[in-house]
Amino acid sequence: METIPKRRLLILITNQFAVLNMIHTGFLEKLSRRYDISLISDLINKRDLASINEHFNCSLELLNTHVPSEIRFLRFLRWIEKVLFFMTFNTSTRRIKVLQLGLPFRFLLYCFDKMPIVKRFSRSMLSKIREIIILISSRMFQKEGQSVLHFDGILSSSPLDIRENIIVNFLIRYTRIPAMGVVISWDNLTSKGLINSDFDQMLVWNQQMAAEFEQLYSFCKTKPKICVSGVPRFDIYFGKRTSRPAESGRKTILFATSAPKHFPDQYQIVEDLREYMQTRNGFSLLIRCHPADDPDAYRQFAAENVEIWPSQKQNRYSPFPALDFLEVLADTLFRCDVCLQVASTMRLDAAACNKPTISIAYDGNRKLPYAHSVRRLYSYSHQIPLNRLRLDHPVFSKKELFECLDKLLVEDLGSTDHRLAIQKFIHHTEAKSVNSMIQYVDEWLT
Repeated sequence: METIPKRRLLILITNQFAVLNMIHTGFLEKLSRRYDISLISDLINKRDLASINEHFNCSLELLNTHVPSEIRFLRFLRWIEKVLFFMTFNTSTRRIKVLQLGLPFRFLLYCFDKMPIVKRFSRSMLSKIREIIILISSRMFQKEGQSVLHFDGILSSSPLDIRENIIVNFLIRYTRIPAMGVVISWDNLTSKGLINSDFDQMLVWNQQMAAEFEQLYSFCKTKPKICVSGVPRFDIYFGKRTSRPAESGRKTILFATSAPKHFPDQYQIVEDLREYMQTRNGFSLLIRCHPADDPDAYRQFAAENVEIWPSQKQNRYSPFPALDFLEVLADTLFRCDVCLQVASTMRLDAAACNKPTISIAYDGNRKLPYAHSVRRLYSYSHQIPLNRLRLDHPVFSKKELFECLDKLLVEDLGSTDHRLAIQKFIHHTEAKSVNSMIQYVDEWLT
């Protein structure tokens, strides 16, 4: 009996978080059972691919096709587009970012906001500029694009990346290929500008993001079908996992650091935690460094009861995350007794693992103005609905941090089931997100 050949699917991966969503979750492993998968990526090399195929027992193909670069004129158009986008949709994120600008720029934006003609025509101008960007970008991949004309569908794992838009727009224009996008994080729609491709379908985390998409792209002539799939990397939290005590017998404080550009003095939080541990016995500290953070910044705190993970900064020439990244993250969360974070998705990660969370909302030893303080990060558009749930414990000083740690660790007042409370953000409270994504891909290509 003749075997029916698999349909061919092209997947674009240009972002580390997209790597985790697409590969480390097992999504591409399961997808490869149904389709022949080829990748275009500037993060994955042949050695990485061999490790992926061996680890997941699959046969992904890496094309020898370069990820295109953005030309200067296109960058200029996107800058105008982003300004118009934030003027048209006055999101909380936009208002905070404006506060960080110099007074002349703030005054200029204020004047633009007050001009009736801008308000009247901003949507039509935004639509026109987006159309121009799509048209120009669709012509930028013609030489390389001849090698990718034979696919049955293209999936963009970072649809807000103009480099992926260039490839998608070329294939849509010249082959009418079906295109799907995956929004990789809850903040992308309100803080990253516009998606400059006309996708057929778009996968998002939750209904809130679906509503945001409908609002922010209401001016577009062509809109994709929005599908809510949940958070693929959260599937690992809903397997058969239970909390386990630390091997040392101590209670573990986990501090998940932020990107240094958002919080340059966060090492001072570690100083405060060390001081806390010196006045109380039976605690250990685990510092989980953000991918953009440098573990060497915390080397001065190394001690028997202080662990730094990862132990060294990721090699910028090999940006592919270790294949056990999500497993290590899950083990770390289930191992800790309390999680400290700075306005990141770790609030959701910790809640999914039923761990009490302390949100750092002070700037170490300095008192910075609001526009430059970590406090501002909790007022971004995507953070506000989560703030309203009051699942975490925000602290605005070292004194409040110590008091909160005492309540959660000494008095043991931190055991609460948060999974149902965060369902509106993660959609699934079982390990169903990856299978949901597979189902949407099947329906899309049927």
